[in-house]
Amino acid sequence: MAPKFARSCFLALSLGFLASNANAESLLILNPALFEDLRGDQESIKSKLSIKIPNLRSKLGQVCVSVFNSEDGFPADAEKAVSSFCMSASEAQETGFVSIEGLPFGTIALALFHDENSDKKLNTGIFGIPLEGFAFSNNPALRIGAPGYQECTFTFSDSQPTHLVELRYLR
Repeated sequence: MAPKFARSCFLALSLGFLASNANAESLLILNPALFEDLRGDQESIKSKLSIKIPNLRSKLGQVCVSVFNSEDGFPADAEKAVSSFCMSASEAQETGFVSIEGLPFGTIALALFHDENSDKKLNTGIFGIPLEGFAFSNNPALRIGAPGYQECTFTFSDSQPTHLVELRYLR
């Protein structure tokens, strides 16, 4: 990234010098390919959402996260999520965060669970009560069944790159 950044700075300084010391006709001889690096730099800037998880119970297993930008599939169908992945619970507990790179800004909802036995599913007991920790964005109140998408949505933006979730362990 540093070489592209340096080329971009050099190009910007050169253009400024040319603009101040030349007429408009001489600017037309610039190679348009020089501008590709600038466009590429803009496109390579990725958004990063950091999810703060202060109460991870143990370093066992993994933390699985699904990010949704619509009601479709929320909260259980990870295949319909914009992003879905699992990371080491040990790493998540050490840093206190789970981060997701390259998410588009906008309205999203999160569904997480602490997969303590690393089977990539939220294990449940009798009556479907979760046996592992789980969480949703906005930390909605507990009730029978999962919360709805609208209850869990928040606006992910440059000014709000971090979201706090509290895992709930019912056993």
